[in-house]
Amino acid sequence: MKVKFIILIIILGFIFKNNYVKAQDPIVDVLKSSSLRAIKVPDSFAKDTSKFMWRWGSINNFSLAQSTNSNWSAGGNNFSIAVSNYYNQYFSYKHKRQFWDNNLDFNLGFVQASDVGGRKNDDRIDILSKYGYKIDTTAKWYISGLFNFRTQLFDGRNYIGDSSVLTSSFLSPTYIIFSLGVDNKFFNNTLELFYSPLTNRTTYINKKTLRGVADFNTDSVTGIRNELGVFVILIYKNTFSNNLFYQGRIDLFSNYLKKPGNIQFYMTNYLQYNFKKNLGLTYSLDLIYDDNIKQFGANSNSPALQIRSQIGLSYIINAKKKVTE
Repeated sequence: MKVKFIILIIILGFIFKNNYVKAQDPIVDVLKSSSLRAIKVPDSFAKDTSKFMWRWGSINNFSLAQSTNSNWSAGGNNFSIAVSNYYNQYFSYKHKRQFWDNNLDFNLGFVQASDVGGRKNDDRIDILSKYGYKIDTTAKWYISGLFNFRTQLFDGRNYIGDSSVLTSSFLSPTYIIFSLGVDNKFFNNTLELFYSPLTNRTTYINKKTLRGVADFNTDSVTGIRNELGVFVILIYKNTFSNNLFYQGRIDLFSNYLKKPGNIQFYMTNYLQYNFKKNLGLTYSLDLIYDDNIKQFGANSNSPALQIRSQIGLSYIINAKKKVTE
């Protein structure tokens, strides 16, 4: 519990620092993406001819929302009113033929329902880092290496009637991805493709009791499952007007070593409409299918499509900074 508290204090420290110093900065075109999770780099970045550039910034989004869940492994009510916070911190580096993008997403939400009281609705930490080296003269194709770390802080439960079952916990699960591939952007940087024929995906369950209760198909002793396969990411983002933005992401992973035809699927959709400088309406839809997660069905031992949707009224604080030499 002390480790979780320290991690939460560090994240809240980042949030406080950025909001205190830069809360008055104008809104930027850097918005939330899925899950776990796209690098927030402005479209104009690719067109910049500067020899050296750092960019960094943050988004802090406080939302009051109506939320619905179906087969969501992190637990939660089927229908409820939710209060949530989404925090994003990013920084990017570009120099000659190289780029380095880094991104942190932190989500924490609670719900209150008249029949069951208060409980957790969202809990995600996602760190994504990608390095690329240009291999052609058009500045479009890059050899890239990608690292992704995704986990949560608090216990998650699946509620059935008056009872509940523990389905997740601190570092349980933890997903770690190391990937080597190529990266390209199309249609004026609105569509991004990352393809890797060589990806290692590790699932780790820290809580020993969950290695048998919440079946993530990990080793019963170590709590680890390693997979080697092909990994594809498609990201689409576009600003349709000054106050309407959409971003979506699809992740596909196929394990070479076991049932390569069973594709692990992750998709996020995020739509935001700003009617005031710091006020907007947001809608998100997340979909996950992983046949290694067997917590659903009549006997709670089958995989299923996980669905999470949320619509809410949001107060948004943005900050950004750019250094060019």
